[in-house]
Amino acid sequence: MDNFQELENKGRTLLKSFLDQIGATDQQPTTDKFDPVDYYFTYKGKKIVAEIKCRDIKYKDYDTHLIEDSKLKALLKAKEDNGCDLAYYINFFGEDIVY
Repeated sequence: MDNFQELENKGRTLLKSFLDQIGATDQQPTTDKFDPVDYYFTYKGKKIVAEIKCRDIKYKDYDTHLIEDSKLKALLKAKEDNGCDLAYYINFFGEDIVY
């Protein structure tokens, strides 16, 4: 497993743990390394698509956290194509901070 896949797995594991704690349902991580988004789930009746990033803790207090233009376009396209209500860009910093 390469570093990219390790970070993908870590992000999905962290997100699942968070979503379990808040009572999200219909959790569906994407499976292919090249899928344009990372996760689908339902929360409070809203269908949500998400892009996940794992970042070093030293970046948590930066004023901004960027998403690549191509990732944003893919996220918004997945939202539209899959009838989602919301699209989230989720950043994990270390093991226990999420924006």
